[in-house]
Amino acid sequence: MRLQASLIKDLNLPVMTTPPSCLISRIGSRLKLSGMLLEHSRQLCDKVCLVGVLDSLSPQAIATTTILIICMLYDEGINIEDLAQSGSCSIQSIKKIYQLIRPHLSRILLSKDLKINP
Repeated sequence: MRLQASLIKDLNLPVMTTPPSCLISRIGSRLKLSGMLLEHSRQLCDKVCLVGVLDSLSPQAIATTTILIICMLYDEGINIEDLAQSGSCSIQSIKKIYQLIRPHLSRILLSKDLKINP
């Protein structure tokens, strides 16, 4: 196994991590969020990841931030400390990612293939 890892490192190939949208169910179940909120969070997360400004950031923090955005859109009260703990990330990471997403958010939410209607 160690030999394979060093070969990948030597070839300078990107290592695939878990997509952020796959982490949403786990984070949402810890917070007991509804299925609709989780589905909309997954849709938003997939769209946000296409923007390209989040490529090197933590998948957990990206997923957690999209859950926060959907909860804000639907006026769902959520404690950001509980959210950060459930997502295994810091509040600072959530704030940073939100600041990166914010300039693109209205365009993303208005895209025709996104099925979010708060």
